[in-house]
Amino acid sequence: MKWGIFSASIIFAITICAILVHIKHPIPNGITEPEKFRMLTISTKFLDYLIHFRSLIQPIEFVDIITMRQITALITWFGKAQREVTDDNIAVTVTTFDGVLVRIFEPAVRSNETLPGFIYLHGGGACLGDTEFYAWLTGRFAKEINAIVVSVEYPLAPENPFPIPFETSLAASKYFLANAEAYGADPNRVAIGGDSAGGYLAALVTQFVTDDPTIPDFQLQVLVYPIIQYFHTNSPAYQKYAWDFGDGGPLPRKQIATYLSYHMFGKYDGHFIDSVTADSHMPPGWSLSDEFNDRYHHSLIPTELKHPQYYDDASVFVQGDENAWNKHKKWAIDPRSNPLNRQNFTGLAPALIITCGFDSLRDEGIFYGQALSKADVDVEWKHYEGAFHGIMYLGPTMEFKLGRQMQTDVIEFLSDRL
Repeated sequence: MKWGIFSASIIFAITICAILVHIKHPIPNGITEPEKFRMLTISTKFLDYLIHFRSLIQPIEFVDIITMRQITALITWFGKAQREVTDDNIAVTVTTFDGVLVRIFEPAVRSNETLPGFIYLHGGGACLGDTEFYAWLTGRFAKEINAIVVSVEYPLAPENPFPIPFETSLAASKYFLANAEAYGADPNRVAIGGDSAGGYLAALVTQFVTDDPTIPDFQLQVLVYPIIQYFHTNSPAYQKYAWDFGDGGPLPRKQIATYLSYHMFGKYDGHFIDSVTADSHMPPGWSLSDEFNDRYHHSLIPTELKHPQYYDDASVFVQGDENAWNKHKKWAIDPRSNPLNRQNFTGLAPALIITCGFDSLRDEGIFYGQALSKADVDVEWKHYEGAFHGIMYLGPTMEFKLGRQMQTDVIEFLSDRL
């Protein structure tokens, strides 16, 4: 009887979510597979209501992160996140690299020749996700590229705030580069990659590995809709996202600011979150600086991605706040917090950068790609105008054709060049 009531309540809640999504959140024109996206929106809106309801009856700290982790653990438990990885085609080993847990994927049947290596850092805002949840994706990479894939279990915020996720990712990566041959990989044919926050970590790890003369450099870097910076949160992409989704959708500005607060400070800092959401967290006059003009100016974004329907060119002038800046200044100027803080990009690994049209973080990859290109780093930029943030990972649970194509882009880029 109790399960019947519970099931009916879930069905009722999902129905209400579906109605609200249909009425309040129309699907933007041009997005890929709109009806499938509508179903995804219904499920994410249901999670939003679930988190809100839980916070009312169980007001615990980080209720959003705890709930989302429990949901992903449930998905993993049902085996949906790993169904493409079987003992028949992929061998999986769980071990540690310099004290950091890693999951190694390699073809189950292989010759004695060394294979290329690929270190992968998962997404999730540095607060969510794990190597087991991503196993179906990293397993596919190992199989299709015919490579040794190392998926890093970096500790998550808010329990492990900045710079712990970066430092552990760097430590594991350096260990593999120094000991690749022991795992059947060629140390001179190793790439690194990641999606979303994993792309941010991959970009930073690439920089710090390049600066270390004691280990081989990465040959390639793969950045899939990466979050690169948080200095400017009203770029053309953010404006388009607000036009398309308002304060909802896959990755609204306040959610980015909240996860950033968890990552940087290990806590929910309302003032910081509000200032980032309002793009008023940098010092006055920053938008007139050489740094802004060189790395964050809207002129770096292609004209076709700044439609006057939603884009205001006056938004390039940011109203700064000295008090907000002083609150996070020591983190902001740290070279481990923002890949665009680097002074010299020369010599970094060639990059594949993938961006999405319906993504608040679209311009992050463009800004970083421009910085790399100016330093004569080879950059291959693939832009999917109809795609949205997170689409590549959705994989076997709710696969989108463009998400599958992104996986193929990564596989072909690495297979051709490693």
